[in-house]
Amino acid sequence: MVLRFSNRALIALLLGLTGCLGEPEPVDDGTYDPEVGNLFEGSIQLSDQRVLELEASDLPSTPAPCQPPQRVVITNITDGDTFAAVRESDSQPIDVRMIGVDTPETEKRNDETGEITPAECYGNEAWAFTELLRGRYVWLTYDAECQDHFGRDLAYVWVGSGPGDMWNRQLAARGFAEPLTIEPNSSNAPVIAEDSAAAQAAGLGLWSACE
Repeated sequence: MVLRFSNRALIALLLGLTGCLGEPEPVDDGTYDPEVGNLFEGSIQLSDQRVLELEASDLPSTPAPCQPPQRVVITNITDGDTFAAVRESDSQPIDVRMIGVDTPETEKRNDETGEITPAECYGNEAWAFTELLRGRYVWLTYDAECQDHFGRDLAYVWVGSGPGDMWNRQLAARGFAEPLTIEPNSSNAPVIAEDSAAAQAAGLGLWSACE
């Protein structure tokens, strides 16, 4: 007998195998405005239903994206700007590096030598913020170049379609990341730089903790 699974059923199975059992409860207190998206202060409003109801055409686009948007489920967080996910379209696992931001590194262990590199200042806090997305659906949109030399997808991460729903911007605006522009993926560099400058001026996150 051949068992056939829908993509979402297969994703649910994969999440179970990676320890993400069950669908996380939505974190949405009813104040979310889809035109604005999440605010850059206070609690984050998350909802899988919101993400699943969005179509690719609902999302802001860059001038010349290298590929169409992809909906994924996040399965593991490496650090604040990097994670593993499963694509909904074909159930394939991918690694993703967020465009335009650079969060401090978390603790790393060298598999060959066993040497442990301690976490950088505010690395654990940035990881914990993006950990809110583990087990959740998000949309990925792309810029001019799709992958880096490590084979990771380079993407903007969306939990809705409003300006404040881009996770890259949330990291910058809340002081979890510094801006990092690597051409040719620079379509959102100006707004991310503005978010980061505002966080620095207010002494948020790493801008005060890591002086």
